[in-house]
Amino acid sequence: MWKVRELRALTVATCVAFLGIGALPVAAVLLAARGGDGGAGGALMTAFALGGLTGSLALARRRSAPDPRRTAVLSLVVTGAALAGAALTGSAPTPGPGLPVALALFALAGLGDGPLLTTTLRMRAEHAPEAVRTQVFTLGAGLKLTAASGGAALAGALSGTSPAVLLLTVAGLQLAAAAVLFALSGSEG
Repeated sequence: MWKVRELRALTVATCVAFLGIGALPVAAVLLAARGGDGGAGGALMTAFALGGLTGSLALARRRSAPDPRRTAVLSLVVTGAALAGAALTGSAPTPGPGLPVALALFALAGLGDGPLLTTTLRMRAEHAPEAVRTQVFTLGAGLKLTAASGGAALAGALSGTSPAVLLLTVAGLQLAAAAVLFALSGSEG
């Protein structure tokens, strides 16, 4: 996996992204609790999941598959920008206009994140040598899950900080992952 540039770039980038995604549920609950309704954290994560489903279905409906590298970079940028927007709209999605804005931005973040899995699987299938394809898929998934676990631990360690700072950290990791993928995978594509 490390010998193939595209797989190396994808693996490093998705691990960076999932370090943030692992922290996202904690950030969502803390953000909602700051607004007085910790239960709204579940609504924020549901909006993210519904956005992800919508993004995945939209990608599946396309007649021709878009360039996977560009799709992955765009997915990460949209996810990061939307989560940064949610963090910057105020650290408290209070009932009233704050919560609907936060819900919309979490849904937009999910819309960006949804196509990333499909694109990741496609890139692995296209670039993994046949003899080690199973190992590439398994190792890639394992590394992403490990990164997400690290992100959850990081969120726990940072739980005393402002929810906006934690959410900005998650967003920043998505944007950093996009930059890593762009830089490591080369300029073509």
